[in-house]
Amino acid sequence: MLGDGIQEEKDYEPQTICEHLQYLFALLQNSNRRYIDPS
Repeated sequence: MLGDGIQEEKDYEPQTICEHLQYLFALLQNSNRRYIDPS
């Protein structure tokens, strides 16, 4: 999946990368939704 180059550069486990990416994307989506929605 995505992150092969990142795995080679930083030598992190793919599971950790996926978890961090999903966590970051979740935060971004939540932030974007809050800013978009007036409520």
